Amino acid sequence: MYCSNCGKQLPEGARFCNVCGAEQSPDQSAAPAAVPRPETRKAAAAPAAKQKEKFYDKAWFWLLCMAGLLIWGFYPMLFGKEEPAAEPLSLPEKAPLEELVPEGVPILDGGGYLLGSDTEEGTAAYDAQYAVFREQLDAAIREQQPQVCIVSALPLNYDTLGEAYGYPYFWLKSMSLQQGTALWKGETEIYRLYSFTYLETPDRIPAMQAQVDAARERYLSLIPAGADPWTAARIVHDEMVRSITYDQTKSLPHCHDIYGALVENTAVCQGYAYAFSYIMSEWLLRSGSRSPLVTEDANFYRAYISEDHAWNDSWITDAGDGMIDVTWDDPDMTDAYGEPYILYVYFGLTGEEIEAVDHHEFAGTNRPPITDFFLGEYGNYYKHEGCYLSSFDLNAITSVFAGQYGAGKNVLSVRFETQEDYDRIKTWIDSNPQEGQDVLSQIGYYGRSAYLAKDECRVFNILLNFPET
Repeated sequence: MYCSNCGKQLPEGARFCNVCGAEQSPDQSAAPAAVPRPETRKAAAAPAAKQKEKFYDKAWFWLLCMAGLLIWGFYPMLFGKEEPAAEPLSLPEKAPLEELVPEGVPILDGGGYLLGSDTEEGTAAYDAQYAVFREQLDAAIREQQPQVCIVSALPLNYDTLGEAYGYPYFWLKSMSLQQGTALWKGETEIYRLYSFTYLETPDRIPAMQAQVDAARERYLSLIPAGADPWTAARIVHDEMVRSITYDQTKSLPHCHDIYGALVENTAVCQGYAYAFSYIMSEWLLRSGSRSPLVTEDANFYRAYISEDHAWNDSWITDAGDGMIDVTWDDPDMTDAYGEPYILYVYFGLTGEEIEAVDHHEFAGTNRPPITDFFLGEYGNYYKHEGCYLSSFDLNAITSVFAGQYGAGKNVLSVRFETQEDYDRIKTWIDSNPQEGQDVLSQIGYYGRSAYLAKDECRVFNILLNFPET
């Protein structure tokens, strides 16, 4: 039998349903139609209904959000309201140049604003403009102006008065430069305001200049007529080593200029470099050795000034080995007979070689030129003189030293191509001294000597006639 209320099967004759508890009719025996209770249908339909409700709720939420955003974005257009216009970017106006330059300082037109070109006409125009700038700066210093302002857009990458032209102004103590842009004659222009301090009063300059000129003539008189640039540079190099003593105090008033180097014969590296440039530039003009492709005021013996050192570029070979450091080739030492020792370790190095030596850093764009104008097989002293060895060969070393000793030199010197061969000759200093003594005996030298090794350039020197210490 089946329950008349819930439809569950019951034992025959059951009075009450053991599931829902409903009382049963005595005559009930067949099962009723399987019709679910209303509560059961509702329970079955509830999950689906709830899912639909959630879907519609989310949809309405996002529709309302989108509507709100659209209304907010187009509100000014729909209702005639506009956002306030952005304030225009205002740049401060440049001050007139006359307001930036102290009263009484002359303002000079620097000769135009050309940046040069590859054409012959463009190069000539640029050179003319540069000449005007140079003349104005030169005149200001010669007149001992405390300040001068020059309006010019010339792209100057170095100290015009110093590094390129040998610093002939020995009465100039210091120079500072302030530059910027300002309004001048209705246009925005680049200006340079120079300030100067001086070592000497104007009345002393003529007599001091005469002394400098006389010293330069002495150096030039040592160069024979028809000498090539390499020989001329070597002669001046040697005479400077003989004549100039390094100012260890670095305190003498003219130790940084040509007056100290050429007249007082005492200077620091800057004085050496400027003096070499001053002498050799004049020799170049008189000898006619300058390339016709180069402007008249080009300096092939410019001084390079690093943070704490100075040296020269001779531009004397097409191989690029023209760097000369007279200061470091001057040991300020003499032999037992009073003859100075002259080194050639730093005569004719390449830009890469000299930059690898301490205190020889090129500053910024102040680097050696790629092209050299004077042809020559070698600028390096050791290659030029045949004492650059590609291997350690005792016979070759003996031959080199014999030639130098026979020529009356008091320094025997050789440079090696490889570090291994250089290290081999350095054994003469400590572990293998007898081999060095045997070589000196073979060339006929039996006096006192001292070794001087220059590791950075792989140069080995023997100082002959070494004095008693």
